[in-house]
Amino acid sequence: MDLLCFAHRAEAEAFFVKKTFSSVKSSRNLYIQSDKRTLLLIHGESVPQSIAHLSEVFGLFPKIKNGTSA
Repeated sequence: MDLLCFAHRAEAEAFFVKKTFSSVKSSRNLYIQSDKRTLLLIHGESVPQSIAHLSEVFGLFPKIKNGTSA
């Protein structure tokens, strides 16, 4: 499973236009692609907020193998 990370929704907009993502109910600002192989997280700008969101996502999806941040 792959994880894409962005500070703002505007930065991730191209992925929402080109791919089919739906909201993950158990986590705010986390979306999963229809094929269940890619997650997209909008984590915000602050370091503590980003760490908290990432920790939550890794706890929910321990099979994440690759990550990319923009």
